[in-house]
Amino acid sequence: MSEQIVFGDEYNLLWSSTQEGQVGEVYNYAINRKGCRAFPILLDDDWMKRNNMRFIAHWWDDRFQPKITVSSPFLQLAMNFKEAGTWHEIGHIHHEHLLKMNIGDQTLKDARIAAIENGQIMPIEAEADRFAVDHIGKGQLIDFLTYLLESRPADGQTALNSLGKRELQLRIETIRAL
Repeated sequence: MSEQIVFGDEYNLLWSSTQEGQVGEVYNYAINRKGCRAFPILLDDDWMKRNNMRFIAHWWDDRFQPKITVSSPFLQLAMNFKEAGTWHEIGHIHHEHLLKMNIGDQTLKDARIAAIENGQIMPIEAEADRFAVDHIGKGQLIDFLTYLLESRPADGQTALNSLGKRELQLRIETIRAL
């Protein structure tokens, strides 16, 4: 019987790749240091557009392997912003938020909207933010979230845009309080 590999909270982030469509990799080490899993950071503007994402998102493939996908505009950001966004997504992967929730996209969207309308953020967002803060510090994550907030389209374009702005404000406030 083979020993089960348990992945810990040690990660390395590498911003280079020889694989087509891949711009980086994240390495996650087993707690006994006898194993490592690597997951890609993929550049895919079409996927981002189809999923209504501006910069970065994570997902799990059919084999339950994590992936992070970024847009071309994300790659143009300063390195500290790229790292902040990526560490937040690694936090979601580390805590296996999408796998544990086992709910559809619409249900997650509805829960997120309800939380924001009640002046709260989803616990999974707070947990991913704390993970990022543990790796890069409050200031770097706050700077990135502030950039996201200030670069959103002007008010009045959609109700969801106003909710997105409010969520970013709530996340920034929560991080400042840590």
